[in-house]
Amino acid sequence: MRREGSKFLIHFLLAYVTIPMTTPYETGTRVEWDWGRGTAQGFITETFTQPVARTLKGAHVKRNATDDNPAYLIRHDSGSDVLKSHSELREA
Repeated sequence: MRREGSKFLIHFLLAYVTIPMTTPYETGTRVEWDWGRGTAQGFITETFTQPVARTLKGAHVKRNATDDNPAYLIRHDSGSDVLKSHSELREA
């Protein structure tokens, strides 16, 4: 009987409990990402949890943002803006 109860609990947790995949970065957080043979850094200025598109430096950039993988508008250290997904970033 104990084993059946454990199976039920596992199935219940998998079906009804949602655990966020990531903890979103807050506005103002300094992040970095791989760029070329090195890395680039900047500060988060805006967060998106729905698909987003922007024209940045003449290029149309899209990210399929979700609650589990938000997208961020980031002010690069050079002063330009970039759009990155959470999965592309790490805290600097």
